[in-house]
Amino acid sequence: MGVVLALAVAVGCSVDEFSNPQRKTTTECARDQGTLLEGKFCVPEADPPNEQRCTEEGAMEPCYEGADPATSLQPPCRAGGRTCRDGAWSSCEQQVLPEDETCNGTDDDCDGRVDEHIDPAPCGVDSLSGVCARGVQLCLAGDNQCVQVEHPSADVCNDEDDDCDGQIDEATARPCYDLERGGCQRNEDGNYTCQGTCTSGEFRCVAGEYASTCDGSVTPAAEELCSSGSEPLIQDEDCDGQIDEGCQCLAGAPCYTGSPATTQNTGPCHAGKQTCSDATHGLCNGEVKPAPEDCSNEGHDDDCDGVMDNVLLRGQPCADTSNALGACKTGAVWDCTAGKPACIDAKPAAEICDSVDNDCDSHVDEGFVLDSDPKNCGKCGNECGQGLVCCSGSCIDTKSSNLHCNGCGLACDAGKTCCGGMCFNTAADINHCGHCDTVCERGLLSTMCAKSVCRKL
Repeated sequence: MGVVLALAVAVGCSVDEFSNPQRKTTTECARDQGTLLEGKFCVPEADPPNEQRCTEEGAMEPCYEGADPATSLQPPCRAGGRTCRDGAWSSCEQQVLPEDETCNGTDDDCDGRVDEHIDPAPCGVDSLSGVCARGVQLCLAGDNQCVQVEHPSADVCNDEDDDCDGQIDEATARPCYDLERGGCQRNEDGNYTCQGTCTSGEFRCVAGEYASTCDGSVTPAAEELCSSGSEPLIQDEDCDGQIDEGCQCLAGAPCYTGSPATTQNTGPCHAGKQTCSDATHGLCNGEVKPAPEDCSNEGHDDDCDGVMDNVLLRGQPCADTSNALGACKTGAVWDCTAGKPACIDAKPAAEICDSVDNDCDSHVDEGFVLDSDPKNCGKCGNECGQGLVCCSGSCIDTKSSNLHCNGCGLACDAGKTCCGGMCFNTAADINHCGHCDTVCERGLLSTMCAKSVCRKL
């Protein structure tokens, strides 16, 4: 404390002023001759590093802190400037550095391409349901858009709304029957033809999987149920094609051997009259039984289930059976030909840019040049916005791209910048000094552009 007091007295200031000195750089302390500045003792601060030192007060020079200096020439990036103040360079001001690319129609990372490297993300398409609502978010013309990626198809048992009608797995049940029990035979189309009261059932689709039990099937009874005159109908309960065999034959009694029994009086099906060839045997005369649905006679309910022309599999996809190509194969469905189920291929359509072989010729998206198509730039559906040109699969502003200045592939020479579709040396051009459209002022004193900075002559 004695030393501090002595120094304070020597320079004519208080102890408090000396113990709380005003700190200045070495240059300032030397300029102020060493000791006093507004009554406070001058204590030099550490000098700036060599690369930050300067000698000409007020001097300016260009600066840029981007990782790749070349990006300073690609708008919207640009170099800035720093000023010599008190023997040290200021921070770099007015520079614009590259940023991560976002979907905005701007070259954020200053590499000469617009909205590239933006990964698509899953999204939901408004107003659509089921699988049709599945989309992918793409950057189109500087705007994020949810593009539909799946289209309606026939429902299958997968816990999905494949046909996009708001219902899941409807009309996907499969016919079934225990053939070892007898009474029914399986047809080529997967349906069953049964006798008497026997009928096939269904494997129902539950939570995307088929149940293991056959629901609704009726198998043969152990023995025929003999009818009496008071019973309304004589039927074939053991499903062997004979009615009440071993029972007393009742001539004239109503009879029906169609299966299932509920088909009676539905569609063309109806009961007949019992005839007797002996005391226990006879035929059901005049009955009409269900037949396999035949779509060659449109407007008829052949199988008497209450629905006309509901041929099994009709409208269901059959791509695994089709020998067609592209969309003709994926769009193939079951229909009827000459009254029998047949796999009908979809018809070829004009090719569109959608990554699908629409015209079924084994070539996808032919006729579309993704490298230069402004409506499908780089990929289908990627439409370039107003003022942008498709160059090498990227939407480019040729008014500002150093790689495509005023046209695809027209690159500016090294050290030049594309401004309004023309290449300029922004280090020396008085109308584009440092970056595009920065004009050096002109007045009584002439100015020039030197090292990207406007300077007075």
